[in-house]
Amino acid sequence: MSSSDPVDFEQGINVKEMTRSDSQSDYATRIYAFGSTRNIPSNYRPVDESIVVNGVVQKRLMLPVDTPCIDAYPDMYTEEAVERVVVFDDIYPRRVGTMSDITTHEYTDTNEENGEVTKWNAYRFKDTGIIFSEEYRLPGEDLKIIFQSGKLNGMMFVVTFNPCDKEGGETPIPEKNEDGSWNPLAQVWEIVRNEDYGRPLPDEVLIPEDGDTYVLSGWDSTKITELGLVSAAEQELKAETEKYVAKSKIDPNTYTCTMMSDDAYREDGIHNLYGAGQKVNLINKAYFENGRQSRVIGFEFNLDKPYDSPVYTVGETAAYSRIGGNRG
Repeated sequence: MSSSDPVDFEQGINVKEMTRSDSQSDYATRIYAFGSTRNIPSNYRPVDESIVVNGVVQKRLMLPVDTPCIDAYPDMYTEEAVERVVVFDDIYPRRVGTMSDITTHEYTDTNEENGEVTKWNAYRFKDTGIIFSEEYRLPGEDLKIIFQSGKLNGMMFVVTFNPCDKEGGETPIPEKNEDGSWNPLAQVWEIVRNEDYGRPLPDEVLIPEDGDTYVLSGWDSTKITELGLVSAAEQELKAETEKYVAKSKIDPNTYTCTMMSDDAYREDGIHNLYGAGQKVNLINKAYFENGRQSRVIGFEFNLDKPYDSPVYTVGETAAYSRIGGNRG
């Protein structure tokens, strides 16, 4: 028989004893998934009490409205579901912006102790792909960017929106013109220098450049509905959850099957012995309602007692293969 053809291992038929070794792996068939809290207001969707699980509520990104959870199998009843709450903290509404029109703005620091004066440049940029407003900032949060490319790739900085007017004054200029149109002069961002990476950055070497990409956080992405960022993030969360549940529904336990000796070593000389990789249908009402298909991942043949019962380890992960001596 080919290892591609499953063999029935059935308790009481050809299996003398079947025991389960419980795995510590996560096993679940119904996943309630949430994303990050970034870039969404705390009330971005009305609370649905049916999907408030373990205190995780609407403050995080949620699955699409029509998908309260992801099931491993269709038409699954609640009583047969193994539920788990999973948070994907790296999924949130976001856009990849592109920097342009990089300029510098000179600042002067004075040491209060010795009066020493130090001048340094802050870097400013524009992003022609978005029109922003201070009103979009989430309450109590800093606006931050994470570089996605360039010399500062992977680094995070607080940014100031509309830091000052074009002439160098420190008063933010109006976001809108008198006629109600957006004022392009206000669409400027300044990178706040920090020492999180061992020295004050950006500096003269590690600098932002035109074409560098970044992701902005700390703003309410529901304010610019035409970007569709929230629905896109919800669909991303759904896709990742489907991948997760596909892995989580695999029974992580292993089963030790002690075979019946007279079935394994038949009198007609055609023995039922199997090697690693052999597909198996485990049949045991104590463990599975409808059986479970798996494979042999380990085995023991007792060389001291040639016709002793073989023992197979059946599961989904590599365990061991060995030919043993006496088993105690």
